[in-house]
Amino acid sequence: MDIINTTTKIKIIETLLQNKKSLGISSIANHAKISVSEIWRQISVLIDYGLIIEENRGPMGRYKKYKININNPLVNIVKELFDQYEKIRKFIHLKPLDACSQFLKKYYITGAYAIKEASWDIFYSDGMMVAVDPKEYEKAKLLKNCYINRWNFILLKKPIEKCDYFYDEDERVFKATFEQAIADSIGSYQLDPNNIEILYFLLVENLDWIKLRELLELQWGDIALKRLYYLFSIARILGGQLYPADIFRPKTYTKGEDPVYTQDAKKSCFRILLCNGIAQEQAW
Repeated sequence: MDIINTTTKIKIIETLLQNKKSLGISSIANHAKISVSEIWRQISVLIDYGLIIEENRGPMGRYKKYKININNPLVNIVKELFDQYEKIRKFIHLKPLDACSQFLKKYYITGAYAIKEASWDIFYSDGMMVAVDPKEYEKAKLLKNCYINRWNFILLKKPIEKCDYFYDEDERVFKATFEQAIADSIGSYQLDPNNIEILYFLLVENLDWIKLRELLELQWGDIALKRLYYLFSIARILGGQLYPADIFRPKTYTKGEDPVYTQDAKKSCFRILLCNGIAQEQAW
């Protein structure tokens, strides 16, 4: 769009919006920190679009001043763009984890990303799942939009008061425990199907099964228990240890439920357990 296709035009509009009064060319150049000649060269385009009004002052209209045309509907669009930019400017160059820690208060990193250091690079996610309290969800969406095409934020909207997370001193962010990360991955499977591979972390790690059951039941309900119970069933078919599968037995279980999940779980199971040699290492 011609009206904001150069830094000079953006600076002119920004200066006049901030000052809310008529300014001469020299004053605009001083505020925008751009040469007078460059202001002269580009301000005419903004006048032609009607974003800026030119006022004649002094004898014979020799002196000209300029102000924003508040009656032009394009002004509100441009102003909203600047307002959004002001909100994100302070963290737009930050790394995703730093942006979370500085911009959000009630959140934690969860899913596959939360246990990546303990996963032996067996599985990965192409995004970072962030559990966010409903009160901060709109702020989190702004953060996500800021990183479009650079980083994939997967937002999980949920009350976090009863969630199991901690402050990671090394990465300086709130992060889910292994049990909480697994519970979120199972319960929110549709948000990030890649997170299904985190479930096989269950088969080689010594976790707190009772805590995991409580988190699943309290936060995600019977559907999450069914998914985990199905996972253990596949592991047994492959000759795995029995594990405390009965702890996760759901109230009802019907074969064929949740077909998309079960199909993906089968494929991931063979890739993770067989292709990566976990079954052999565990002497299955």
